[in-house]
Order: sequence, then C-alpha cells, then structure tokens
Amino acid sequence: MPQRNLRHTATGWSTIRPLPRGSRSADARLSDHRYRHRFAIVALLALFASARCGRTGPVASPQAPSVLRIGVGPIGVEQLVENLTIDSLAKVDEDGRVTPLLAKELKVSPDGLSLSIKLRPNVRFHDGSLVTAPLVADNLRASLPQFSGPAYDDVASIEAPAVDELRIALHRPSQFLLESLEAQIQKRSAPGSTAKIGTGAFMPDDATVGEIRANAGYYLGAPLIGRIKITSYPSIRTAWAELLREKIDMVYEVGVDALESLQTATTVNVFSYTRHYQYIIVLNSKVHALRSRAVRRALNNAIDRSLLIREAMSGHGLPSSGPIWPKHWAAQGSLAAFRFDPRSAAAAVAEQKIQFTCLVASDAERVALAVKRQLQAVGVEMVLKEVDLGELNSAAARGDFDGILTSVISGPSIVRPYLWWSSKGPRNRGGYSNPAVDAALDRVLHALSDDEYRRGIVDFQQAIVADPPAVFLAWEQRARAVSKRFEVPSESGTDPLITLRLWKPAAGAQPNVD
Repeated sequence: MPQRNLRHTATGWSTIRPLPRGSRSADARLSDHRYRHRFAIVALLALFASARCGRTGPVASPQAPSVLRIGVGPIGVEQLVENLTIDSLAKVDEDGRVTPLLAKELKVSPDGLSLSIKLRPNVRFHDGSLVTAPLVADNLRASLPQFSGPAYDDVASIEAPAVDELRIALHRPSQFLLESLEAQIQKRSAPGSTAKIGTGAFMPDDATVGEIRANAGYYLGAPLIGRIKITSYPSIRTAWAELLREKIDMVYEVGVDALESLQTATTVNVFSYTRHYQYIIVLNSKVHALRSRAVRRALNNAIDRSLLIREAMSGHGLPSSGPIWPKHWAAQGSLAAFRFDPRSAAAAVAEQKIQFTCLVASDAERVALAVKRQLQAVGVEMVLKEVDLGELNSAAARGDFDGILTSVISGPSIVRPYLWWSSKGPRNRGGYSNPAVDAALDRVLHALSDDEYRRGIVDFQQAIVADPPAVFLAWEQRARAVSKRFEVPSESGTDPLITLRLWKPAAGAQPNVD
C-alpha cells in the first residue's frame, strides 16, 4: 500500500506519519516562523480562557480578530459549512498520496492485510466530547461502503482495541481503503437529529444559520479569523458584484464567465486552481449507436480539446486524456492517450449514420455546443436536450439516456474513477463493462508496491483508450476571489481554502467585527 511516507523495507511497510509542521506538505508547507508563533500565542490564550471557565471542549476564539464574509451561489451553503467544520482521518493530496489528519499515524502490516490507525491524542468534537476509536469505527462502518464501493468487500472487520487505536482487518490488500479514509468523521447532536458535529477548524454557530466560529482548540492550531458569515446569492454574478462593492470579502467559486472581469479588479486577489472535476460525456454502451468501441474511440478522437477549452471555457481548463487525475504521482510519464485525429474519426463512422441524444444541464451549455460542432465536422450528429439537474440525475439512475454531458469528480484519488468505470461501480450509469479495465483496477487496488500500483495505472489507461466508456473532455478550472483586505497564504494552482485557518486581515486593513 504505497502512500506518502510509506517505504517498503525488508520488514514490510513503514508507518505513515503526519509530516512535521515545517515540512513541505499540506497546510504546514505554507506556514512560516511567524505563523507558528502566532498559533502558539492564540492556543495558549485559548487554553488559559478555557481553564478559567472550567470548560474542557473546544470553544470559539476568545477575541475574534475579524469576520470573513463569504458569498456563495444558490446552492452551496450547507456543503461549505460541512467542509469547514468536519475533518477526516486522512486526506488525499494533489499528487494522490495520503496524509494523516485526525489520525496520528497509519501503519500497514507487511502482508497488507491489516491497517492500524493511531488517533491524535485529546482531539475533541465541537461539543467537547473526545474523539474515540469506537466512535470512529462506527463512522467508518457506515461511510466506507459508499466511499470505496465494491472495494469495501475486502474489509473483514473494523475494531477498536483501544480508545485511541483502530484496527482494520482485510481479506486482501486494499489501496482504496487508504484513499477512502477521507470520509468525514462526525457525530449526531442527539438521537434522530440530522445536525452533524465535527472536529474542524471552525464550528457552527447554533444561533445563526450560515455562520461558523473559530475552534480555538483545533488540533492543528487555532484559526486567525474569528468568525465566518456565509451568504447565499441567486447567482455567482450577484455575489461578484457584492464583492466589488466590498459588501462581502470572498466569492466562494468563480466561474469562467466572471473570471476575466475579476482579473482586472484592483481590490481583489483571484486564486485560480484546477478542480478535481472534469467534463465528460457518459456514453450508454447499451444503445445501438454507441455499442461499438470503434465508434466511441472515434468520438474521443474527433475532439480538439485545446480548442474546446478556448471556445467554451475561456481558456480556463486542462485537456483530459482519460479518467486519471493529471497530477497523480502514478500518472507521470508516458501513458496512452486519445489524440485529435478528425480524419480517422470520420473514417470510422463513414459507413454508418451515428446520431445520439445527449442530456445536458444549462450550466454546461457552452461546452455542449462546442462539442456538437466538432462532432458534426466528422459526420456525427449529437442532439442536445437541456434538462434540469434533477431530471438529469433521474435519467442517469434509470440508465435511460444515450449520453450525458456532465462534470464529475474524478480525482485526486484513483478510487473515484474506480467507482465510475469498474463494472461493479455504483456510479457506472452506462452499463459499461470491460474485463481489461476491471483487471487493471484490481491490480491498482491490491498493489503492494509503487511499481505494482503504477503498472496497474498504465494498464487502466490503456484499456480505457482502447474501449472508452465516455468522451473525456477537460478538467475544470475555477477560482476563489478574495478581497485584498485579507492575507491569503497559497501556492500557485492550489485551492486557497486549504489554508483558510491561516488567513488574517492584511496589514493596515480595518478588520470586520460586525
């Protein structure tokens, strides 16, 4: 099970430990000496205040230095709150490696059949209760089947032999088990309640919907922003206008339509990054027109992805060569890829009239029209049918479609494309089944070394290119727009929200306290 900080030795796989705060990994690689001193001061003040009040659990920062006002679109408040308030045992980094979070260490047995998880000491939920191994074990039993899909069949048992230790026994080694440890760890506030209690850097304000407060007892260091107010707007463009009027401090996610305008704003910093989502056209291989793998290859070879990104995404995207996240460590080097070859694509469909209907949501209309034009150029007629998201999801669940143009999460881990393209994958909506794809994914799943894992990736990509289940188009690029009133430590091309607990008012800026 090769992951970050795992090294194969004569005695087996060594322990995955969180890298020291000064190393170049995760949030820590973005912190410097002055930040660490600030964390220590804030943490000491919080502990002092907590001791005086006689409380043992996390509390809001005693003197909130500022308020960050975030604007989101019509859908997104609940998801954003969850992302900022609920942590997981581990996270998958941009390169596909696993780094511990709530876990202090992850230790895999030499034969890969046992995973021992040591929890960080004295981590508490927002209600003050301790994070214990039995509670985490219950979480994993409930969440891992969804996160890892049929790979969960390899789990024999999940036990808690000690209050701070979990032990997962496996029938076979499982790479995807480690990748699935990004499942959120939470507890319910009361029996039958839907409220979720997490351990994150911020904690919900029970009195105010859409507000969260700093968790002064956060195990990685207290945030420097005391409170976050999240407001939903009817459109991202409306939120963008409010940002320029300085009514809010951040637009959560900026689409390509507003990105160009924001680049010229003098009071705003724009942080662009590549999302873990890519545009694809899921193809129903049971439909007669799309049954032939030669036809599906032709559809992929008909697409000039660079032109598509320029025309339909204003240049903000990365060409997709298949289902594997392009920054994944095992995808570096030479892999099979689709090539733009309209002549061979036209020849492959010349003797048959290929026409299919493609369902598309309104937010992907520009991409759909650009793809339609390129397919027409090789003699393929893609009939577009615009539907709302509910109808699209319903048709996908029933398998009642020819094609669906949508944006799907496909990175940074390999377990995500596994859920889409394994013949047993729960997201495999088009009835796709290929023994070579299944065999390659199994090699990745059960790999015991980096070399075995990489060979499985190479075989997986090759099998997908030979028999594509979808037309792979482009990885999305988005941006966070943040007022220059805040200092945002961030690395180029990465999501700045990763470092949110390190944000602070810029020097000389008057902090929000409303």
